[in-house]
Amino acid sequence: MTAVACGRLELILGPMFSGKTTEIIRRAHAHQSEGRNVTAIRYTGDTRYSRNSIVSHNNISFPAISVEKDGLFKLAQESKFIADTDVILIDECHFFEELETTIDHLVDVMGKHVVVAGLNGSYLQQNFGEQHKLVCKTDDILHLLAKCKKCDGPANFTKRTVQDSNIVLIGGSDKYEPRCRICLNI
Repeated sequence: MTAVACGRLELILGPMFSGKTTEIIRRAHAHQSEGRNVTAIRYTGDTRYSRNSIVSHNNISFPAISVEKDGLFKLAQESKFIADTDVILIDECHFFEELETTIDHLVDVMGKHVVVAGLNGSYLQQNFGEQHKLVCKTDDILHLLAKCKKCDGPANFTKRTVQDSNIVLIGGSDKYEPRCRICLNI
């Protein structure tokens, strides 16, 4: 039996507008420049900028496979996807079901290098998605901060600025602002 290479998990967390997507795209280009095959994955339901790329708020992009919220684990089991990919990037990971199971499979069973980016919490400062389950499994974690929209200080929270109680409400600066702890409830 052939031994599987040791996988690696990198986790990028932060509030909205902290540069998570910019960082994951930067890492994608770095891996490509070192000769690795890189595959980026994006959530199909986020249609703000593109349907076939991950795109940052400052319009930097990288080609990506669009996946439904319940399709991540199925994709991770496809032999062609696994064979053709050295590094897997998952943007907006908080939208995907079975994230932990998928990451365990890709990293520990298939030996893949996986970079995951997502929110550090919901607008209610609660867990949003499964990325919190990855913290104890990660090889490297980067926690980014944004700039508070009110005071320009470091912001670790996402403030929803519209009245809507749904946990999932996809939007940008039209619906959310980065806030520091002091300005969060202003």
